[in-house]
Amino acid sequence: AKEIKDKLEEVYLPILQQKYPNELFIFDLAYNHTNGLKNDILETIWQKDAGTGERFEGRNAKELLEYKEYIEKMKALDPKYASIVARYSRSTNDDILKRITLGYYSIGTYENHLQKYRSDLLEGKKVIIIAHSQGNLFANSAIEKLVKEFKTNISILGIANPDSRVIDDNPYITADDDLVIDDLKKHRNVLKPNLDNDPGSFGDQRDTLNHQFIPSYFSKKLSSRKLIDKYFSNLVENTKYPSKILEAGAITVNLEWGEEKDLDLHILEPNSSNVHWFLKEGKSGIMDLDDKDKFGPEHYYIPCD
Repeated sequence: AKEIKDKLEEVYLPILQQKYPNELFIFDLAYNHTNGLKNDILETIWQKDAGTGERFEGRNAKELLEYKEYIEKMKALDPKYASIVARYSRSTNDDILKRITLGYYSIGTYENHLQKYRSDLLEGKKVIIIAHSQGNLFANSAIEKLVKEFKTNISILGIANPDSRVIDDNPYITADDDLVIDDLKKHRNVLKPNLDNDPGSFGDQRDTLNHQFIPSYFSKKLSSRKLIDKYFSNLVENTKYPSKILEAGAITVNLEWGEEKDLDLHILEPNSSNVHWFLKEGKSGIMDLDDKDKFGPEHYYIPCD
């Protein structure tokens, strides 16, 4: 993920700085940790089942989600519940339990994506996501929650897309000989490939599965690279800045939560100031949003000066 991010920044940042000299562009990561190839594929199928109710080996999303209460109990008993469940899963070879574990990883990662994008949007930044492979599933789920509020402010370009949908007509690129997506198509509903990306027998530097981002989609010799350049440029041009609600700073802290009625953010500063809902300004930073309903956010920042 970092290698891809660095490559995108190396290629696109000079172009953006020249074309938009008065704007600041930040290249950042919003990624899902790998659990190994086999488990990543299993997690992808779990995500697709949870989103569509499709069946896999006789078990559907409803059956998997019924275990959520069990996972919550594990979490209450031990913060390291995920590793405990994973160990138990390995020792018993219990496929359903393994899927529950991966499903909870998915839910946590999705919430991280959602909070990251929402915080940026509330700070007045437009968000353009270049998602690769399984990252499309996380990004699409997060954008789906944000698109009503920030319809013109967040966009996504999907590469090697294993999802069965695009959100709000955003573009995607999937090669017709991407073997990872091709294999997934045999088991699940996937967006149709939309590109012949074969450069020919000579000079084909793609990986053996024609799936990895840099060698198989971002190489200058490939048709996909021209499309990525074009789509990314269009998204930068057409995605709008949202209204700025929160301040960005040298340090920002953002608290979001679920259905609980109200949680409170407390920041203990080095001088022992406690910044919270009643005392919103400390000696270092400021709480510029206190949410009194469910979900949040509550937001604190330290100005750059």
